[in-house]
Amino acid sequence: MVGDSAYLNRFRQQVERVPERVACGFLGDGENLTATLTYGELDVRARTIADQLQGRLAAGSRAILQAEPHPDFAAAFFGCLYAGVIAVPVAAPAPPRPDVGMERLLRIVGDAGAEALLLSGDLPVELPAGVAAIRVDRPGGDPAGWRDPGVRPETIAFLQYTSGSTRIPRGAVVGHGNLAANLDALGHALAVPPGSTSVSWLPLYHDMGLIAGLLLAASSGGTAYLMSPLHFLQRPVRWLSAVSTHHGFISGAPNFAYDLAVSKVTDEQAAGLDLSCWQVAFNGAEPVRPATVERFGERFAPFGLRPENVIGCYGLAEGTLIVSGCTNTDPKSVAVDRDGIEHDQVREPVPGEPVTRLATCGRVPPGVRLEIVDPADRVALPPDTVGEVWVAGPSVVRGYWGGAADPSLGARLGDDPTPFLRTGDLGFVHNGLLYLSGRIKDLLIVRGRNVQPHEVEDAAQAAHRLIRPGGCAAFHLDDVRIALVAETSAGDDFAEVAAVVRQAVLADQQVALAAVFLVPARAVPKTTSGKVRRQACRQLLTSGQLDVLFEDRDPSQFAVVS
Repeated sequence: MVGDSAYLNRFRQQVERVPERVACGFLGDGENLTATLTYGELDVRARTIADQLQGRLAAGSRAILQAEPHPDFAAAFFGCLYAGVIAVPVAAPAPPRPDVGMERLLRIVGDAGAEALLLSGDLPVELPAGVAAIRVDRPGGDPAGWRDPGVRPETIAFLQYTSGSTRIPRGAVVGHGNLAANLDALGHALAVPPGSTSVSWLPLYHDMGLIAGLLLAASSGGTAYLMSPLHFLQRPVRWLSAVSTHHGFISGAPNFAYDLAVSKVTDEQAAGLDLSCWQVAFNGAEPVRPATVERFGERFAPFGLRPENVIGCYGLAEGTLIVSGCTNTDPKSVAVDRDGIEHDQVREPVPGEPVTRLATCGRVPPGVRLEIVDPADRVALPPDTVGEVWVAGPSVVRGYWGGAADPSLGARLGDDPTPFLRTGDLGFVHNGLLYLSGRIKDLLIVRGRNVQPHEVEDAAQAAHRLIRPGGCAAFHLDDVRIALVAETSAGDDFAEVAAVVRQAVLADQQVALAAVFLVPARAVPKTTSGKVRRQACRQLLTSGQLDVLFEDRDPSQFAVVS
């Protein structure tokens, strides 16, 4: 899918080439196609909005977009690109806590120095001084009055606010060149041919939803079918039905969504599905669980899905989106000796000894350079050694909005002049494939062992049916003690659930939990992509802001430490 080095120019080429083809379709109720925009129609709407913006904002101004799967969002986003205005997609405030959503929106308005908010309908609150509310559902511009801003690869396309898994969200500056390069990487890594049809319920304010869900198809003459995350969560079969109905070639989601589909979609709901069209079912944005990949492939194979098409990938906002990805010929996982991986070495399993299975995240495509680095000495490590993942190439963003220096960007390996992105992720390369083992900031140190929190969380989740899937967070309370927060639907069985969880974690991971805290559903904070925010959870707990239903402490640990 190699083409022009600036994204907007690629889209305009498709407008000229296939103006009558549907660029995007919208499933307004999660099931039925309620609106479509052809390339020609999207171009006209974008130029109309762009003319209005050019009359009010200077090139390079920032405009906030409430990101919803709706024709108005698509028109507004491309309208910003056409106007040379920097788009800032943000989640629209919504139930059950619209106040929290509005607080985040206004915080981003301030951080980005936005001068406009583009919206459909009226805004229920007053905007800060100097921020204009511009209706895109009834724009006052003239498509013929639009002036080509002459974008170049270095022109900023949009700000992608990071999900905030380990820090306060910041706006990654994504240029038209970053976007074009990353779409080339995505197409190559996942073997997606130009013109492919995509289906997505992922939020459009998140990099994976925006780029893989909408912009990939729009840059190559394909069609993107979009639905709301809420509609998927309410009825997961809607995702699979949309892929089947609209013949989706590529569609993906974080790991939890595949688990949810397996557990919630019944045979009766799945009857009539034809998933043989689904060639790329990518799993990313949070740790990929090998067991999930296998369960999903097996569960829906009777409905035409080829299990080998369920693949892992890896990326992050600072890399625009994708860093590496699998094809259906790559192995799905690798089994390694657990003791070895806990001491940063990759070794073959030892008969009778504990094993860790890690999902394959694939190969890096041309143009992307990946190194595994000792984070302390900043020395590149050989294959089969665990270290920090460093990435370089044209997809890596120039920085965060505001221009403040950041140690994660522009890192150097010795005398090598190449600027690298330090991802903060731990992993290794085995037989040319990338495997992730965790995050540096979340790592649990247990008697000299490097224990990954997601393995503790997985053991806890599997221990008892009343622990909610994806609702656990393991972290250090201090330098010695480790705690687990777990969402539960237990009634009067809190003590039993906590005891079972504690025993399971000890047996599976040899980790003695200092405390188990049971909390209600949705109490564990997560990012917009579904990643558990472990340090935020710890802060809520220690500050007394977490709604704890039951607390089970190990007296011996607290007696020794305190």
